Amino acid sequence: MSVFVEQIPQAGHPAVLREWAVTYHTICSKHKSFFQDADYGIGKHLAMGSKLFSFHNEVLNGRESLRVSSEEWHVANLVQRLLLKSEMNVTCQETKNPDLLYQFCRLFLEIMLYPDFGFCSRLYSRAKSGQSNLGFWKKLRFGPYLASAQQRYAAISLLGWVLGLSDSGLKIVNAEDIKTFFELGQVSNVIGSSDVYDLLYIFGRHIKYCGVSEFLRGYCSKNY
Repeated sequence: MSVFVEQIPQAGHPAVLREWAVTYHTICSKHKSFFQDADYGIGKHLAMGSKLFSFHNEVLNGRESLRVSSEEWHVANLVQRLLLKSEMNVTCQETKNPDLLYQFCRLFLEIMLYPDFGFCSRLYSRAKSGQSNLGFWKKLRFGPYLASAQQRYAAISLLGWVLGLSDSGLKIVNAEDIKTFFELGQVSNVIGSSDVYDLLYIFGRHIKYCGVSEFLRGYCSKNY
């Protein structure tokens, strides 16, 4: 609620911040709290900020926001900054050389958040996505947008673990009796797409992170 109230003196009404629409932003860096899911039926219009304010006031009023520990905030912040910097480089670069690390991070999050069946989508249950009629790549791309804030945060934490930024992702995988990057890769392969295998093979040749290499090896070991 406080983030809405803070905007009223500047904008004259509650407003929606652009960073809330970034799928890899899962914490409020200012208030050090987790993002909360809103009413997805609100849609895009000028009164969105006011409607979200009303939703949080009427539906979520009295609920305590989940606070982020220093370690959780540090990891999420590192991953968010890494992805934002990589995304800006992709947007601004004049060369046609792809940023393979950014592409891997994006694909990793999409695999983790694959609608209904991705590893992080299974961790925290919610209503079915209703996107079964979509083609494979559209469904894969939609995953982070359809996921809940809790599911996205889990995916970001696991990405930080695989990239070697922190061991905080261990808390998530240990709860599922997973001990290694290789095992995470194995259980994450619910897609069985040859195109995804080809992409991961390219990433594996060029990205020199131990966690990434082991994850890719585990993922590709489960070949349908």
